[in-house]
Amino acid sequence: MSSTLITAFVIALAQVETPHGVPVQPGPAGETGRWQLTAAVRRDRGAEIVARKEEVTDEAIATAHVLWLQDQLLRNGRAPILFNVALAWNCGLEQTLRGQAPVRSFDFARRVLTVTVEIQNDRWAKQLAAAAGSSASPKKESP
Repeated sequence: MSSTLITAFVIALAQVETPHGVPVQPGPAGETGRWQLTAAVRRDRGAEIVARKEEVTDEAIATAHVLWLQDQLLRNGRAPILFNVALAWNCGLEQTLRGQAPVRSFDFARRVLTVTVEIQNDRWAKQLAAAAGSSASPKKESP
């Protein structure tokens, strides 16, 4: 999967998790920050990032967790598609693997994918506009 799509997906997760910015209080399972990361995810994915000698940020942790979820889905015979990743992000990997994700998690996954598509479409529109602008510049005619 392309890194720009993963980036758009990670940004969409933050927008759906905390649509008005950083939440004031932790979530029901102690999740904090824009991505509503649990202490266990921060610890496990943060350690992976440190081992790679990269900067540990919430976005880096969220990205590492998305990639880890994709890997775990694949290892367990599930399609590592973004919808399944969003389900696992919201209700947990085990519930997703058992096919026991609650309705609210399906709603969450749909919203994340919708925002991901909007982000990607906006990027493509900007790229097309930039390309059209550079090709629309007047060419000098030879005498």
